[in-house]
Amino acid sequence: MPSANGTPDRLLSSPNARRVAAAADVDLTAVRGTGPGGRIVSEDVEDFLEALPGDPGDLGDPDTPVPAGGLASSPLVRKLAKERGIDLSAVNGTGPGGRVRRSDLDAVTAAPVRRDTAPRPGDVLPLTGMRGTIARRMHASLQEMAQLTHGYEVRMDAVVSLRDRLKEEWADSDLPVPSLNDFLLKAAALALREHPLLNATVREDGVHLLDGIHLGFAVAVPGGLMVPVIEDADELPLAGIARRSRALAQAAREGRISPVQLEGATFTVSSLGGYGVDFFTPVINPGNVAILGVGRLRDGVEWVDDRPLRTRVLTVSLTFDHRAVDGAPAAEYLRTVAELLRRPLRLLV
Repeated sequence: MPSANGTPDRLLSSPNARRVAAAADVDLTAVRGTGPGGRIVSEDVEDFLEALPGDPGDLGDPDTPVPAGGLASSPLVRKLAKERGIDLSAVNGTGPGGRVRRSDLDAVTAAPVRRDTAPRPGDVLPLTGMRGTIARRMHASLQEMAQLTHGYEVRMDAVVSLRDRLKEEWADSDLPVPSLNDFLLKAAALALREHPLLNATVREDGVHLLDGIHLGFAVAVPGGLMVPVIEDADELPLAGIARRSRALAQAAREGRISPVQLEGATFTVSSLGGYGVDFFTPVINPGNVAILGVGRLRDGVEWVDDRPLRTRVLTVSLTFDHRAVDGAPAAEYLRTVAELLRRPLRLLV
């Protein structure tokens, strides 16, 4: 019988469900899936845990009390609510009998913070909701990991040329023209096949190399950012990456994205090129061991004999957890990304 750590894809389980099951030592073959086609999602694992016999407090934090009036949430949900600073009495529970589930907490956390006016000097912006979650996660990331960043300049002439061709050739088709970021996403995903140490997570017993390549990408929204996930990104053609990234980004900005679409990233790409940034040091999302930052497209110069040649370049920055990855393997990953972008026809399929 397969274990939760090695659950095959034929069980139709989400990456986050597999992680929750592994952390709780749950065999996914015993869990009933309620997702599309019987797919097991993280809520199914939580419901399975809640139904286990024994003291409910065994799964939670002894300092996280059961709400007055009865058990309106599982110990796991109460523990998460405490960590995120969420008042459970203010959360609308969607479970049986109004029970608060983890997805309800995720919805509160993901809700954009909207302000009627721009922040002004003297204002106090509370670290609650999305802003508070980001603050806690990023602080924990820097506290728990040995983070180091490499920068690498990438030639983009061939990508720019290919994209111009695709604009013409796909003008009368329903194929979405990929953005520069879509090329970066595809290259980042394919490079992870050759460098699996970057597609991993660190647990107490060691560095676990992950089976699927599920690419998160940062999207700025009012009050913070979200990281939608493209599952099995290395297996999608470039047009599929473009279509998926566009739909997820739009859903995130419009507040329509579901918690499931924000789960399960094994590696993340963050771009600030649209803001004119050349280089930055991205912070690793907890649970990952690396994140790729993307700067702006700009002019470069290459000398051919004694003549300057104008080029198109951008700088990528890889922040990696030195506990899991050394400097040389991280540099090799960046070199692979750069080579894929120099010869981008390989990214189309």
